[in-house]
Amino acid sequence: MYADLVARYGENGRFYHTFDHLIAVLTDVRELPATVQFAAWFHDVIYDPRRSDNEERSAAFAATALRQLTVPQPLIERVAQLIICTQTHQPPPGDEEAMALLDADLAILGAETAVYDRYAAAIRQEYAHVPEEAYRYGRIHILDTFLQRPRLYHTALAYQAHEARARGNLQRERASLQA
Repeated sequence: MYADLVARYGENGRFYHTFDHLIAVLTDVRELPATVQFAAWFHDVIYDPRRSDNEERSAAFAATALRQLTVPQPLIERVAQLIICTQTHQPPPGDEEAMALLDADLAILGAETAVYDRYAAAIRQEYAHVPEEAYRYGRIHILDTFLQRPRLYHTALAYQAHEARARGNLQRERASLQA
């Protein structure tokens, strides 16, 4: 199963949603319960930028894989719920596991400028099939959706570590897309 996961995160066309991203998320959730760790492993296992159902497909893949490992059904269902939360990056109220997973998944937004710029360039590569004008329009919409939120990060730790820099990165990328 590990080899299959590594292969999937290494598929052609992935430039950001790679094994490196997986390792970064896993590093952030390493002290958390198994549900969050399993969700981290599988959250982007299926990734096709031409589709809008990657999270559902990743959750289904995770459920099948975890059943093969004889993981209890309630844990499998919880992992699937957590993966689905990565679609909107909005956790259910009070769901600390979802908050932690989502903060780990979006930690890149609060990275140093050069690291963030490599992330943004990698996302553009993943969407190379989208014409430039359409990409700019869609990306600005996504950036605006994040910028309009009162908080990008849900946990106090991630908020303190990343919020200010993330907002700066998003605003800077947005301005560059309008240029």
